Amino acid sequence: FIASGWIGDTSDIHYNPHCTQKPPTGKQCLRIHFSSGSGWGGIVWQNPANNWGNMKGGLNLTGAKRLVFWARAKQAGLAVTFGYGLLGKNKIWHDSSTVTRHITLTTKWRKYTISLKGKNMSRIITGFYWSAAATGSPFTFYLDGIEYKK
Repeated sequence: FIASGWIGDTSDIHYNPHCTQKPPTGKQCLRIHFSSGSGWGGIVWQNPANNWGNMKGGLNLTGAKRLVFWARAKQAGLAVTFGYGLLGKNKIWHDSSTVTRHITLTTKWRKYTISLKGKNMSRIITGFYWSAAATGSPFTFYLDGIEYKK
């Protein structure tokens, strides 16, 4: 999956995939900064890049049991929506299932697990996404270790 689907107020999204600020594992993590105090933004990881359901694609993730990732915010209390499967059946090529989780981040790294039990994982085009709204000031958060596990 490729972090190619920028949504919302895209000019306010600043994405650094090589951040070295205390990643929970390894030497780098993702840093996302939203530079406005209003509006909203998000990034969708897609297969292939820039696929909004108008081209064949996606991965067969049958057998995956959970989606895991690490996240933390620069300032506690940041509400972020995470998930996968944004493309509905109104698209020619759509995700075979979807999950959305609303999470309030703290300043400490935490590992999040999304169960895929009972989900049809045969075609996942939008493998991961985040979206968040500014609430009066810019925000920053960090991601790491985004993966599907068996």
